[in-house]
Amino acid sequence: MKCLPILSLLLVLLSVSVNKVGAQPSSYSDSIAASNTRTLFQQRMGQMTRLYSGVENFAYPASIQGNPYFINEKLVQGTVVYEGRKYENIPMLYDVVKDLLIVSYFGSPFNVSLVNDKLNSFNLSGHQFIHIAAKDSIEGLREHNYEELYKGSWSVLALHLGLAKDVIKDSKIVLNVEKRDLYYFVKARQAYPVNNQRAALKLLKDQGEIRAFLRKNKLKFRKNKEAVLVNIASYWDRNTR
Repeated sequence: MKCLPILSLLLVLLSVSVNKVGAQPSSYSDSIAASNTRTLFQQRMGQMTRLYSGVENFAYPASIQGNPYFINEKLVQGTVVYEGRKYENIPMLYDVVKDLLIVSYFGSPFNVSLVNDKLNSFNLSGHQFIHIAAKDSIEGLREHNYEELYKGSWSVLALHLGLAKDVIKDSKIVLNVEKRDLYYFVKARQAYPVNNQRAALKLLKDQGEIRAFLRKNKLKFRKNKEAVLVNIASYWDRNTR
């Protein structure tokens, strides 16, 4: 991967274009309008430059088996908070193999991988992700992007992992992607793995009430792990506060 040197050139070309629009104003009001346009343009470009400060992302080979991205294999519009600044309607992908958020570079054929250390959170196809950094000091969690399934007295996080490895298929070596999801309950900066229903109920010291609630609502872990974990945490909030 490499930095994108064309950013400076693109900004210069766009700046020249805007300057030409206001180069020969026909009146004082036109001059003010042109000045305001240039100011807004420069502010916007300055903000976007910060977002596109990552490195060029190269696509996986067309022969790859499996989807290395979270849900979508093509760019979809989402929202990202980067260095504390919010950007909306940004075409993006989340690479679960490399744990990288990828955004379209000004709508060009180039894509940029954002720097995780600068990434705060992002929302992709209705799924909210947060970046847990080493400085956040949450015991039991490694530095990674986590999907925030539920936020309450017990938060529920999902870690979406992808493993890419070479396999032989039809006498050819191809890249194959296998996925795995891990789940955590988090409270008071301590994370607890809850990769099955029993672990979650034991952690919350369920006396049978939550289990009965799950049976009544026909919520089964093997069919929808995330829904069950979210309902366990939300039931706890509704009935123990």
